[in-house]
Amino acid sequence: MIAFRAYAKLNLFLRVVGRRDDGYHEIETLFQRVRLSDRVAFERADGEELALECRGPAAALLDASAPENLVSRAHRLLRSEYGERVGGAKVVLEKRIPVGGGLGGGSSDSAAALKGFNRLFRLHLSSDALGAIASRLGADVPFFLGPPCAVGRGVGERLTCVDHAAPFHAVLAFPDQGVSTPAAYAKYDSLGGEATEGDLERLIAALRSRDLAGVLQDLRNDLEPAVFDLHPFLGRLRADLESLARSPVRLTGSGSTLFTLTETSSAARAIARRWERDSNVKTCVTKLQ
Repeated sequence: MIAFRAYAKLNLFLRVVGRRDDGYHEIETLFQRVRLSDRVAFERADGEELALECRGPAAALLDASAPENLVSRAHRLLRSEYGERVGGAKVVLEKRIPVGGGLGGGSSDSAAALKGFNRLFRLHLSSDALGAIASRLGADVPFFLGPPCAVGRGVGERLTCVDHAAPFHAVLAFPDQGVSTPAAYAKYDSLGGEATEGDLERLIAALRSRDLAGVLQDLRNDLEPAVFDLHPFLGRLRADLESLARSPVRLTGSGSTLFTLTETSSAARAIARRWERDSNVKTCVTKLQ
């Protein structure tokens, strides 16, 4: 059996640059992987089909049989490209990353699937070849094949590695309701494209110098006004969490996960306890990779 970890990501910065003629939005974002992860295990099976089993606390909202499942799509795409070299497989996905929370769990699972099938079927695909296939599965799938921090431009697929060793911890809050990414962008357009504050270069410099106050100052997500207009309870929850944490709290991606950063695990755990006790929200403490 072969197994890979599929790590979650945070968007520490998300600026919407504009809307393309095909309806997609150009963005400038800072992707950052964290240690919260799913586990994807692979073994060969007879025939040519994929048998996907989902387990774990976040599996209830995931339909393993759905054709749009990104692990299944990765198998189908590889089989269409490499034919009988890609045979049947059994995949067990232990799901810990919440579905629909803006943490990139589906894309990360897909990237792990590409790596797993590449090794399972001895395809010997290069990193560039895997990246080209990943871009056909989703805009942010290529990020999960590379370094843990990168600026993403275009629709998120044009990546520039960012080297830093900031040892910060992240406190994540998981509201019960997910957010539709297309609905968030549609609301963003209808509101006239409201921009939020934050400077990407200054944020990267703060990460490299391990300046937490500077990082927190320049966290940015242009989708927040749209998401909070769609789901007012999320805006209220963010305000409550900021008050309890005494530090900025941001949405990752289109949400619904909210997060803040701390210097130590003890500080992160203390915030998580306050959030759970006073705001009745599920939390997770993790660390930047």
